[in-house]
Amino acid sequence: MARRLMIWALVAIVLLAALPMLSLVLAFASGFDCTLNEGDIHPCVVLGLDFGQLLYIMSLGGFITAMVAVPLAALLLVVWLIVLIVLLLLRRRRPAAARRVSE
Repeated sequence: MARRLMIWALVAIVLLAALPMLSLVLAFASGFDCTLNEGDIHPCVVLGLDFGQLLYIMSLGGFITAMVAVPLAALLLVVWLIVLIVLLLLRRRRPAAARRVSE
């Protein structure tokens, strides 16, 4: 039970750090050859539709969200590692204690 919970916690931490970056990467990886920066919204017409504002929001929103999410995920990862070490130490000592009781 603890192993499964620890794995899901690690997956949640990784997703917390990666999802804001996904928006940022998608905005900058758009192959539309449009100007994209954090200073202003530039027109980006593709198939008759202007995606400039959407790309601007994706890039700036991803950047600002990542500024909070990545340090938070790093802190959560340190806490996760501490909990993992404690659980491993408890698991190592438990069989030894059980052997002493049975003797």
